[in-house]
Amino acid sequence: MDFSYSEDQNSIRDLAKQIFASEVTPASLKVVDEASDWLHRPVWNALKGAELLGVAIPVEFGGGGMGFAELCLLLEEQGRVAAPVPILDTLVGAGLSIATYGTPEQKKRFLRKIASGELHVATALAEEDSPDPMRPATRATKTDAGWVLSGTKTCVGNCNLAEYILLAADCGNSELALFMVNTKIEGLSLEAQRTTTGQPMSRVRLEDTIVPENQILGTPESGRTILNRIMDHMMVGICAIQLGLSKKQLRMLAEYATSRKQFGQPLGAFQAVSQRAGDAYIDVESLRVSYLQAMWRLSQGLESRREILIAKYWAAETGHRVSAAAQHIHGGMGVDCDYPLYRYTLLTKHLEFTLGGANQTLGKLGALLADPNYRSGE
Repeated sequence: MDFSYSEDQNSIRDLAKQIFASEVTPASLKVVDEASDWLHRPVWNALKGAELLGVAIPVEFGGGGMGFAELCLLLEEQGRVAAPVPILDTLVGAGLSIATYGTPEQKKRFLRKIASGELHVATALAEEDSPDPMRPATRATKTDAGWVLSGTKTCVGNCNLAEYILLAADCGNSELALFMVNTKIEGLSLEAQRTTTGQPMSRVRLEDTIVPENQILGTPESGRTILNRIMDHMMVGICAIQLGLSKKQLRMLAEYATSRKQFGQPLGAFQAVSQRAGDAYIDVESLRVSYLQAMWRLSQGLESRREILIAKYWAAETGHRVSAAAQHIHGGMGVDCDYPLYRYTLLTKHLEFTLGGANQTLGKLGALLADPNYRSGE
């Protein structure tokens, strides 16, 4: 299988890398830390100016007409600098879904604003009352006035920026639906939640919230398929961010082990340190290959459940092990908030838990492979 990128994809990656590297600096991140909205506006505006926010939006709505693979290039470069921008929620969770499943009216209303960076959308998948996003405890009831939603979503990022929240609700009869819910609508309330990464998150409460019929994405009959595809895109997108984070931590580890000296020689000259660094390199390469396979199969519309689980496993495992190795070799420097490594450590751990952890993912992979009805599609 050829994992090399096309000329256009290489151009997108190089441009994104240049923008993130020039705009996201330790000084600029401290400015964002002191603000209240988490968003790194200079890099978001630079991405908007370069028309990269609309890379996967159809051309007729002001985008580049490309797809998920190109979005993953942005996510990897975002991870490389730990940039606080809502690419995953707005462009992957909402943008791709609306472009694929939205009505002509929805595409016209939302996609051009997403491509221009004007519209932020939060994606609400987690619930305290249900560990499985595919089985939401939030309920939706059809009435003459529209859909009435009741339930609670948790750990919803960027609600302070978002004009809409994309969320799933159970419609009964084994059906569910996706809704674009305005954050200012009556019956919706937000409760701030503290996180270790500093990203603003919210507990979203829906109390008999009436959502108009034109705010449903797809139909209740197709909702499970749509939600499953959103979950696949989001999980592989997290793997892309984790790859960027792990690559950067590996480089920081190597540079520190080369420059820092003990007993008159670099740390990297000691066998235990070099072995730890070598293991970290192998982990990063394992994540890179498994992620690329999952991303490619998903972008091509191929059966990819196995490959996504493998990529999720390596993202969680690599994130944990490489971050631990970088912290170990850096010693006290790693936890110094004036040194950038701590940002990568906190974000890596957050993404590891979001993915579900390596052991849980491995259990799901084993159950899939043991299922006599499973066919890999190869």
